[in-house]
Amino acid sequence: MNKQKVIFCNIAWMKEYKGIKDNDIPRNGGSFVKENNDACECTNFLDLNHKCYGFIENRGNSLHIERLDQKYADKDVVEGVTVVWVATDSISCKIVGWYKNAIMYRNTEQTIAPVMGYDYLEYNFKADAKNCYLIPESDRDFVVPRASKNGKGKGLGQSSIWYAESAYAQNEFIPQVLDYIENYKGKFVDVEIKKSDLEKIAEDTGLSVDELIDKLEGYHENPVEAIGYINLAIKKERSFKTLYERGCYLDYLGAYDEAIEQYKKALYEDKDNVDCLCALMNCCFYTERFFLAIEYGKKLLDLLEDGEFKYEIMVDLIELYALDFQDDKAIRGIREYEKLNTGYCKDRIDNIKEALGID
Repeated sequence: MNKQKVIFCNIAWMKEYKGIKDNDIPRNGGSFVKENNDACECTNFLDLNHKCYGFIENRGNSLHIERLDQKYADKDVVEGVTVVWVATDSISCKIVGWYKNAIMYRNTEQTIAPVMGYDYLEYNFKADAKNCYLIPESDRDFVVPRASKNGKGKGLGQSSIWYAESAYAQNEFIPQVLDYIENYKGKFVDVEIKKSDLEKIAEDTGLSVDELIDKLEGYHENPVEAIGYINLAIKKERSFKTLYERGCYLDYLGAYDEAIEQYKKALYEDKDNVDCLCALMNCCFYTERFFLAIEYGKKLLDLLEDGEFKYEIMVDLIELYALDFQDDKAIRGIREYEKLNTGYCKDRIDNIKEALGID
């Protein structure tokens, strides 16, 4: 029997794992969670541009992906992993959700993209949001055993990670879990932000365009409802203002593919809008479309007067050239920037020079 690529990760208990909210604060996750009402896994089921990024606290150590199979001993990444997320309520440790066909990383990674007020997400696992399943609190009833009670190899130990290598785990428990996952008929918490969610239009109650835009404030915890207001605003008035505001909201949600297309529509209405060009450059950077980010950055640079904002964009472009392996243009940009004799962003320039191996 082939060894199953299944791993169990013990995290704090939350309702939705879409960020800390007044009604969704992590609990039962150890001393740090208790003292800070926070946990890095609080965003494990937050859709960031159609991906979920799962974090597991491992005391700063690397994950031993070779324990899934020795053939991964010299690898830093393994694909096709089923990640089973478990957490403890007031009674017992239970399955709260899972990732199917996930990528597992030996070392903790960081996204380059922000989402929902978070500057970045730390993660050990990545999966398509459509393959990430979260069970509502009331329906979490699959109890995961504890090794302290059942014996070594027969459940979760003191570590937050159980590689489930034992004969019991491989031959008895994992088949039970996979059967549960494949045949689960209950409800799920919505994880993926779908195209249909982003196209919903709110009921027209007579609010003006400006009032509808104002409704976006404070509705970030309910993105589907909020997007309906700006969609209605566009229906009432298709203008740069409404198109750009929709782009900003998609941007905030981390729906960067959709935000890029929306900003392009806004730019068609005002081709030299600095804010829109800057937003497009950033979204292309977040999605690693470095060549496109460079094109928007160059156009933006041509529109700016000398000053800190222009200097910042110059440095952004230098970084983008380096990321796009256009080292000659990055070096040329550095030399041109140094001629300005400004100390602004010097630390960033020094870091780029170090990365490129130049003085």
